[in-house]
Amino acid sequence: MGVTFEKENIDSLDSKGEVLLTILSSLAQDESRSISENATWGIRKKFERGEVRVNTTKFMGYDKDENGRLIINPEQAETVKFIYEKFLEGYSPESIAKYLNDNEIPGWTGKANWYPSAIQKMLQNEKYKGDALLQKTFTVDFLTKKRVQNDGQVDQYYVENSHEAIIDKDIWELVQLELARRKAYREEHQLKSYIMQNDDNPFTTKVFCKECGSAFGRKNWTTSRGKRKVWQCNNRYRVKGQIGCQNNHIDEETLEKAVVMAVELLSENVDLLHGKWNKILEENRPLEKHYSTKLADIINKPSWEFDSYEMCQALDSITIVEDGQITVRFLEGTEVDL
Repeated sequence: MGVTFEKENIDSLDSKGEVLLTILSSLAQDESRSISENATWGIRKKFERGEVRVNTTKFMGYDKDENGRLIINPEQAETVKFIYEKFLEGYSPESIAKYLNDNEIPGWTGKANWYPSAIQKMLQNEKYKGDALLQKTFTVDFLTKKRVQNDGQVDQYYVENSHEAIIDKDIWELVQLELARRKAYREEHQLKSYIMQNDDNPFTTKVFCKECGSAFGRKNWTTSRGKRKVWQCNNRYRVKGQIGCQNNHIDEETLEKAVVMAVELLSENVDLLHGKWNKILEENRPLEKHYSTKLADIINKPSWEFDSYEMCQALDSITIVEDGQITVRFLEGTEVDL
């Protein structure tokens, strides 16, 4: 004898099952939310007490001891110091990342897999000077665990001297000033990128037109005597076949001679610079002090022959005027008209 269920009874059971699943799902979400909120509350209480929590598996330069405190990883710390030093020598995050990859210097993964964005973040990370800004990000969805940048939505806590530093505080602060200077330089000259130290092309992003404000670009002209490196205003032939900016081109050799001549003039009048440099020291302007030292190293030599590496650590820009006048500006602010 078979048993027959009417369709309406089956539909009723299905409906009750859906309601039950909805209730169970809701309870599970509430429990997950409660666990997440409790965990978040605990973490934030630790932040308020100044307890630093860092995932060192993805943090170059540090490990954790048995109590969870940050301790320096000596080998990785040398790489961190190298990055800061090279940046202050004028190298960009892009060129630093390329050097590390080319020389197979390992990162936190143990492999040479460096990106400019990672270098940039390392240069801005306050933990390298021994401090810690807590709660830079926060969780916005307890289910997906999605985290976003904290732009004031929740409290942040800054802990000074929370652990041993890899980078001296003065050096770290100097790097922040230099990051801001390079950003302002790009904006002032409307550059997509600013290449400060370049072995193959040291004048790139440093030569500008007084007439229209555009950057000069390097051209390789072929002559009967071979290749000739020439710099020309980028607005000269902006529209093909039409002459735009009237400013003249200039040989790269002339640019080199102009920098040497500017250095020689400053060497002959170094006493005039001492007052300016003393004022920089008195007013505690660290970035200008840094670049005053770089320029002093050059002009205090008995004689200085053109050295692109040294020049890039002291030269701000060269401005070309239509009548042939050249202005050489150094990074500590001194200008020389030639």
